[in-house]
Amino acid sequence: MASPVDATLTEQYRRLGVPLLTAKGTRTVVDYFEQSAKLWPDNQISLRGQLSASINYRSVAADVRKLSAALRRDPFFRLNDGDHVGIHLPSSPYAFVATFAVWRAGLAMVPIDPTWTDEKYLIQQLNKADLKAIVISDFLLPSYLKVVQKLKNEPRLIAVHLSDYYPFWVRWLVTRKLQEKNRWCDLDESQHRAPHLVRAWTDTLNNDYTDIGNRAGENALAVLIYGSGTTSIDDQDLKLIEWTHKNLTAEICMTEAYFFNPRGDPRVFRKGRERILAVIPLSHSFGAIVCVAAAGAFGFNVDFVPNPRTADSRFDAKLLAKLITERRPTIIPLSPKHYDLVLAYLKKQGRGPGRRRNFGFVKLFISGSEKLREQTFQEWKEITGADIYEGYGLTEVCAAALCNHPLTNMPGTVGLPLPGQKTKIADEDGKELAPGNEGELLLKGDNIFSGYYGNAEATRRAFTEDGWFKTGDLCVVSPGNGTHRIVGRKKDISIIGGINVSNAAVEAVIKEYEAVEDAAVFGVEYPRKGEVLVAVVILKDHVQSANEETEKKLREFLDHSGKLERTAIPKVILFKQLADVPVTTIGKIKKKMLQKTMNEEMAKTHD
Repeated sequence: MASPVDATLTEQYRRLGVPLLTAKGTRTVVDYFEQSAKLWPDNQISLRGQLSASINYRSVAADVRKLSAALRRDPFFRLNDGDHVGIHLPSSPYAFVATFAVWRAGLAMVPIDPTWTDEKYLIQQLNKADLKAIVISDFLLPSYLKVVQKLKNEPRLIAVHLSDYYPFWVRWLVTRKLQEKNRWCDLDESQHRAPHLVRAWTDTLNNDYTDIGNRAGENALAVLIYGSGTTSIDDQDLKLIEWTHKNLTAEICMTEAYFFNPRGDPRVFRKGRERILAVIPLSHSFGAIVCVAAAGAFGFNVDFVPNPRTADSRFDAKLLAKLITERRPTIIPLSPKHYDLVLAYLKKQGRGPGRRRNFGFVKLFISGSEKLREQTFQEWKEITGADIYEGYGLTEVCAAALCNHPLTNMPGTVGLPLPGQKTKIADEDGKELAPGNEGELLLKGDNIFSGYYGNAEATRRAFTEDGWFKTGDLCVVSPGNGTHRIVGRKKDISIIGGINVSNAAVEAVIKEYEAVEDAAVFGVEYPRKGEVLVAVVILKDHVQSANEETEKKLREFLDHSGKLERTAIPKVILFKQLADVPVTTIGKIKKKMLQKTMNEEMAKTHD
């Protein structure tokens, strides 16, 4: 018997022209991509920034065939079905080609955050993934030549000059600039020093191997992606999330059913006709699915913007605004932090309700990775004339589970489940709650990950006995229209800049500092900044008082501990006396009470 929520969703889907069920079949994302390359061979995969380069689908497909053949036939790589291949590249056509080549070769792709450069950190991360080969940027090669020999599998390296797809004169200019900055890496010299470890990207593609065909299997492992459940580098906290090709295909089919309206409404997507501005890296599930897998499956033009930063390492909102205007993309996935930074830039340019920057040509500004603030939504609408469509997902669900639809946007909610995504709101005992009640959001569907790699116990804990994935997020479903609203988090994490930070892990490191007695870490909503990581620190009795020097020394300790990513270092550190902090009868800090008080004070201050 259908539940009231099912009946409501059925009516909503009917009104939007969204089919209830999708015929998934046995096609893989590689099959979808190869069909796109045949239908739209002149569509472009581009690199955008200070310099630009493009490669069309025809050439991308050819490079995918060559690289996949080399990975399986070249004895240099020694790869077998299901082996793991890392991709340590910025968002770029190279990452796109490498991803589809790995899949086509029947291998599993492991995206590595391009900002990970610390050698100790890399060794720990890469050993966890059991890599047999890694595609890397050439400027990482000096570090990797030291790192790779400390890994248990001694993986082979394919080194990419990020100017390889540029015209000759641009490659010459880039080479000169890198040499001036001492960032040029001589691949010939590196291959001579370590011929058993290193192969240049261009040499790898320049082969005459017979095509191997598509070896991706429906139930085979497609991706091992680092989950953002923590940013501590304690080996016990690292999680690698398994996506099979069945998971990827399910996510593609769910996306197709939801966003490709058969009625032909111009506000929804058309295969082979859209353009994505891709800022989010491959190492984030949002980037891997939306900007690579789905983009390739639907034949979209893609403009990759690798790590848009200014000279002082700040996010380059000016470049992003410029590219939106010049490239006129129709789909832009960004985090709330990105939207806030672009808004700040537009305001500096004098943009406002009476002097808009018209982004009305963008069909879908998607927001994910953390909650979108109402103020951000309203100001974006006023200044650009466009809506932001908020969605919800986790790495464990192949990025997206729910999203607002282009034909019906409900600000403050994460919209409706994608077709085929089952949702349930449950109480602490797992009992299903009626619409309008707050409880934990549970999910079920073919897009749900197959498990945590090498961690059967964590996998078991992630699901209910009857197979529902426990998101840890608190949610309310509207009885009237079936939209879902995320109201909080059950687990003790903060989402900072789209990255999940384990509050407990940060507390543990702070407590290692010799002057600290206790600490509580949590997120606080700051106007215009979103969620900011705050640490309330209790100093030991012998420490007379806290001052700027105390905070400086604590921050230096956290910076040099080697146990926290930069995102996990608190933005705000408050030193308190124990008497001024709410505690339990056994002296434990009441963190939730502190967090609630600070959020309320922040809201009153900025009313």
